[in-house]
Amino acid sequence: MLYATLTLLAVLLVAGVLKRLGAKAVYSTALLLSVLLSLVANFGLGQNYFYNLIPGMHDGGLCISNRVAYFIIGDGLLTQARFRIAFERSVWITLLLIVAYAAAKIAESKTERSKSPSRLTRYQ
Repeated sequence: MLYATLTLLAVLLVAGVLKRLGAKAVYSTALLLSVLLSLVANFGLGQNYFYNLIPGMHDGGLCISNRVAYFIIGDGLLTQARFRIAFERSVWITLLLIVAYAAAKIAESKTERSKSPSRLTRYQ
């Protein structure tokens, strides 16, 4: 939960700064940042899940193997099913964010194209 909160704050802060500076692609840039932070979560949760699948890698019990996974999973009941569910949800969230990024990029390019003068009016 801590990771999601910090990620949301970072994305909103970047979007606010970009909007204040007058950037053209505020939403797609903020979504790109969220995709990158979501990929960090994917790698952390995936590494944690696969680390706990191999019994010879650690002392026998289940553990959280990196800080990113710890920020997401927390100190609750540690099970392989919980690690797998967290990893799968993270992958789905990342895929949704990639689709949202593509949609925002297309929408911003269309609005940018509609605001620019056409070639015909430029040469008259």
